[in-house]
Amino acid sequence: MEFLHDFCFLSLLNAETLTQCQPFSCGDADLDDFFLNDAANFNQQLLGNSYCYRRKDDPSVIVCAFTLANSSVDVRHLPGSRRKKITALIPHEKQLSNYPATLVCRIGVNTVFRKKVSAPK
Repeated sequence: MEFLHDFCFLSLLNAETLTQCQPFSCGDADLDDFFLNDAANFNQQLLGNSYCYRRKDDPSVIVCAFTLANSSVDVRHLPGSRRKKITALIPHEKQLSNYPATLVCRIGVNTVFRKKVSAPK
C-alpha cells in the first residue's frame, strides 16, 4: 500500500477521467471492457462506483481501478461459530439478520505496475 500512498492519488473513474488518461489495461479483456465502457453506466444506474489510483507525477496514468458496491452479509446462512463472532458484540435487541457490507465488484491492476514494489522508471 505504500506505493499507492506515496506515488498515487485516488480519483473517481468516469468518462471524463478516461478521456484525460492513457488507455488502461489490466490484461483481462472482460475487466478492461468493463472499466472502459461499462463503469460509467454502472455508476449512473446506482449499482456501484468505480475508482482509480493515478500517478501523482503523471495523472494520465491509471495504476489500478476498482468498483465498490453496497451489499450485505446474511448471517442466517453462516455456520454457528461465524454467526456468533459477528453478533457477539451487538446487543440482542439490535441484532439483525443482515448487516451492511461493501462489495469489491471488480478490481484490476495496470499490466505495467504488476508485481512492482517501487515506482517504475
